[in-house]
Amino acid sequence: MEVHLLVLRESRKRTEVSSLAKRWAMERLRERVGEEIIWEVDEWGKPFCLSHPTCHFNIAHSGQLVLFACDERPVGVDIERIVPRNFLALTERFYHPEERGWVGTDEAKFYEVWTAKEAYLKAKGIGIRVRLSSFSVIREGVVASPEEGWFLVPFLLGERFGEYRACLCAQHGSISSVLVWEEDERGQWFSLGDKGSGEVFEMKRGEQG
Repeated sequence: MEVHLLVLRESRKRTEVSSLAKRWAMERLRERVGEEIIWEVDEWGKPFCLSHPTCHFNIAHSGQLVLFACDERPVGVDIERIVPRNFLALTERFYHPEERGWVGTDEAKFYEVWTAKEAYLKAKGIGIRVRLSSFSVIREGVVASPEEGWFLVPFLLGERFGEYRACLCAQHGSISSVLVWEEDERGQWFSLGDKGSGEVFEMKRGEQG
């Protein structure tokens, strides 16, 4: 499984991010399969590779960052920038009792749970068709998949992007590569290599359901 993170330039307009993120992700997919791909979206809004059914991927973006993962099996990702909001009210409305107890009044933990829930639902391809409070991604005090056969892998993004939380969900916890890319002022992106990845990413241990 490959994981990629794109750091957008600060001057990038918010309205441009979705289309740019798609173009960047399509380049990563073409590199993986070695030929052109056909990108489609299913009835629930999940993108998939029509031309290569065994190439599964998922993408998410928030603020200055775009997170992308691809694998031979279904995968889901989510990333969120921590911003001031009434998260306690959201916790009461959308979180399982076990999650509410774990989050308490910790805003960062609220986002850890939120990204884990989103990544799990995106990997399953079911979006928000189920009540978010009907399942828990917390077990024995750690982020863990609510279902056997799935792994949740939270990411810590280091000091540079400490205001973000991210999570990946897949049917295994083995990640072959994690690459960080950066967009320059000309709108082109380049890989920072393993050194850049090490400075940005820290993976927690994946927990299986």
